Amino acid sequence: QTFFPIVQGCVYPDLRLRLNFFDGLFSAYASAGGGQYLNDYSSLKKELHWFNSSFIPESGLGVSADRLDARLGVTGKALSNLQYDVFGGYAIKDDAVLYTVSSPLSFASSSVRPVSGIAYADYRQFYAGTRLSWKSDRLEVDGNFIYRDADLAARDQFKENTAWVGVAPFEADMRAVYNWNHRVYAGLNVTGMGRRAWNGGADKVRGYCIAGLTFEYLLGRKLSLWADLDNIFDQKMTLVPAYIPGGINFTVGICLRLQ
Repeated sequence: QTFFPIVQGCVYPDLRLRLNFFDGLFSAYASAGGGQYLNDYSSLKKELHWFNSSFIPESGLGVSADRLDARLGVTGKALSNLQYDVFGGYAIKDDAVLYTVSSPLSFASSSVRPVSGIAYADYRQFYAGTRLSWKSDRLEVDGNFIYRDADLAARDQFKENTAWVGVAPFEADMRAVYNWNHRVYAGLNVTGMGRRAWNGGADKVRGYCIAGLTFEYLLGRKLSLWADLDNIFDQKMTLVPAYIPGGINFTVGICLRLQ
């Protein structure tokens, strides 16, 4: 199918092709898409829990666009319990969000606390990744990995005394949950990110890998108790410049299902 939406004078492709083999056990697909999206407060907060109004630049929150996102991939099932999706592609991004750190004086001044924020830049990237999922009656495992080779093109857009952090070359996450009689659930979560370029130079913002444990006990069909133990190895992680959360944290709660 082909559809060309026109938004504010811009034309974006929407092309999709899928070929199924062996009764749908194996599929090959190709797509080319694009479009605009609004960087509203709620979407940025969902992406980064620590996002707040101080991050917003004087110009306010803007609109970003994927001028093109072309992808090739294969997906299917294997060994009865395994589902996979392996893909690669090329993307052209306009006014994409990057996290920055700025100082009203200079970065050489240790007496001035840097301030985190966001800015917009254009770049192109090649990417490749995979999604894996294993599901059985007792065990569920999901994993995602993506590699990016991004060329940041708009480095001169940033203000003086403002440094930016580039796109992570790779990100990965894994979740595993085991259940006893569908009443007691115990899980492990692992998330990692590679080193990111600092101001496009040789200096890097260090990567991180954090792990957490989850537990849930079903008291009935609609009520359960749960607990999360996050960052169990007490790792320091730089999600955004000038903000490095760390430390083991623990959360407990009660879940009530209304349906």
